Amino acid sequence: MIQAQSRWHWPAVGLVIGALIGGSIAYQEWPTTATSAQGRQGVTADLRAETPTLSALGREMRKVADAVEPSVVYITVKARASAERLSAGPRGFNPAPPEEFFRNLPPEFRRFFGGPDPFDAPEPEAAPRREDDRFREFNVPRTIGAGSGWVWDDRGHIITNNHVVENADEIEVVFFDESRAAATIVGTDPKTDVAVLKVDHSSLVPARRAAEGVAQGDLVFAFGSPLRYRFSMSQGVVSGVGRQVGVTGQDGYEKFIQTDAAINPGNSGGPLTNIHGEVVGMNTAIATGTGFFAGIGFAIPMDVVEPTVLAILEDGKVSRGFIGILIRDDAELLETFDVDHGAVVAGLVEGGPAADAGLKVGDVVLRIDGQEVKDASDLRWIVAGRNPGDKVKLEVLRDGKRENLTMTLGEQPDSRQSARADRPRRPGESRESAADQPSELIQKLGLTRVRTFDESLAERYSLEFTPGVLIEDVRSGSLVESKGVQPGMVITHVMSDEVKSVEDLNRLVEQHGKDGAAVRLQLRDRTGQTQFAVVRLPS
Repeated sequence: MIQAQSRWHWPAVGLVIGALIGGSIAYQEWPTTATSAQGRQGVTADLRAETPTLSALGREMRKVADAVEPSVVYITVKARASAERLSAGPRGFNPAPPEEFFRNLPPEFRRFFGGPDPFDAPEPEAAPRREDDRFREFNVPRTIGAGSGWVWDDRGHIITNNHVVENADEIEVVFFDESRAAATIVGTDPKTDVAVLKVDHSSLVPARRAAEGVAQGDLVFAFGSPLRYRFSMSQGVVSGVGRQVGVTGQDGYEKFIQTDAAINPGNSGGPLTNIHGEVVGMNTAIATGTGFFAGIGFAIPMDVVEPTVLAILEDGKVSRGFIGILIRDDAELLETFDVDHGAVVAGLVEGGPAADAGLKVGDVVLRIDGQEVKDASDLRWIVAGRNPGDKVKLEVLRDGKRENLTMTLGEQPDSRQSARADRPRRPGESRESAADQPSELIQKLGLTRVRTFDESLAERYSLEFTPGVLIEDVRSGSLVESKGVQPGMVITHVMSDEVKSVEDLNRLVEQHGKDGAAVRLQLRDRTGQTQFAVVRLPS
């Protein structure tokens, strides 16, 4: 028993002895506090001598901050409360965290890129009644969001994101020296998410703008006021360029710079600069599952910002060329035309420039004024870069042959009006004749019930008549359903061959789909627009 106890005490004794020995050695090596400080200073001096490159890098980063910060502004936005107006949403595109997660955060962590705090909004029963909105001008403005911006010129123009100020009744700009000024909106362009403000301020420091773009791997700095921590700076690299993320809507124009420089709520509208302190882009969005930075941020490049701002300053708006077509961006679809680039015409705006010039559904636009069209997005940028009234030459592929067309561009409408309809209802049960029986191959694709389309069916289902095959039922989970094919659509072509009956459909699909070849179906939906679906036959 005693031995057992002594065995348990020996480790403790060893620790004490070790501590005494260590203390003795330490005392001999560092006899006084003064000599200890001198030793640490010596180590620091050695590190400075051995890391001149890192020291120089740190000094250069300070220079960037000193040069850029005086041009950066903090923007607060106020609105007179109205349930309809407080609708600005965050520039993110992943699900928000659970409500409980948000409610446990402090208010400054719940705002996202200048959008309203959902938990600051009045409860539904306290929301202003719609009939009282005529008195909204008498309401007390309250802050609905905040963001960042930067000084464009010495005339008082400030650049920020459209989504930061789109619902504003009052805008205040805070400068780096803490001076303040009220701002008015000169103009906005929602399709690029750019806004131009104007302030009356005595001391302005315009930001320097880069003459060249950026490339993957370039070092960049993001400035702004993330999470209400005003006038902050973060550093990272360019992760990619030309990104499309869909935050400006289907009519928007996007080719974002992707960066891992930390961008958070409140950074929106602030400048992204290069190592020389020159603005290369404007912070706009993040990819996130929590509402906060997750390593992927996006900035509008200067080759989009600059022409947009100049157009707003000159005309108060942005005018873009308009071709008047609906286009499809699908590499697999292009393969069926035996081309590796271009944009497929899926529809024509009635009376638009393309229709007047003789462009047809199913044409593939290959070049504009000799410039190669890589894809549908490329076509939109090329046309948007032209002015309304410009004449352009198009090289198109039609029925396997190349043709040239000339057209005069129109002006793109502020908000394109397009036909919209609810998801088509499934037509009722109908008797099938032997001629309308889909082949086994067609049924494998997922077209379980089809009928040769005629005027009586068009009248019954309130559809515009066009020769083809009416789809009455689609198998859930099938190949065609995954391609967007729905009941109520009419198949008009298989590849470039017209379809006038179910018999034609059976024959042409089997003919073109041999040996696993891709088959292009051309369809008309219930709104009258043309759709394409590319399928490969099951073995």
